[in-house]
Amino acid sequence: MALKACDYQGACETSDIRDAISYATRYGAKVINLSLGGPDDGPEGQAFEATVNEAQKAGVVVVTSAGNDAMDVGEYAPANATYSPAVAAHRSDGRICGFSNY
Repeated sequence: MALKACDYQGACETSDIRDAISYATRYGAKVINLSLGGPDDGPEGQAFEATVNEAQKAGVVVVTSAGNDAMDVGEYAPANATYSPAVAAHRSDGRICGFSNY
């Protein structure tokens, strides 16, 4: 299923993204790809964590973007969610790209 939580410029509320994750979980998604994220500001990151955990408990794999701010992924939501593998960018020689979160 294809869901779109953000507008054509990539702007959206985190609640819209969480609602899309919940919808996909409820209607049978097995894998959810989140190519989005931003700095974890506490409450929003905790809300992402809870939503991803609920999806995981339902048997859904939620894959996230590590991000493109050259920062520790632990400070980037939803990539820092406990049960969400984060995908970073790598160069052809296998080293991480300078812009990619780590």
